[in-house]
Amino acid sequence: METLQQDLMNKPVKKIFFHFLFPAVFGMLLMSVHMLLYGIFVGHGVGEIGLAGGNLASPIFTAILAISLWIGIGGATYFSTAVGEGAIEKALSSLII
Repeated sequence: METLQQDLMNKPVKKIFFHFLFPAVFGMLLMSVHMLLYGIFVGHGVGEIGLAGGNLASPIFTAILAISLWIGIGGATYFSTAVGEGAIEKALSSLII
């Protein structure tokens, strides 16, 4: 945790951006592959009812994802504002929920 805090305060923004970008893109790619494979296997194994259940659950999953992104982006904005003001303790306290 200490090295992450030091990196966020001392490294260039571009380097930190790419440090967090690649895991996020990889995670989204894996989620897309999961949904594709889910459709194939459930479609062949369960049939139309299974696909309908997946289609009903998909908007709920999307809403939960949207709420988590909302909280995450708000926290990142709060953190960035605090770092810009020079309030390091305030910024570090925003990382803890």
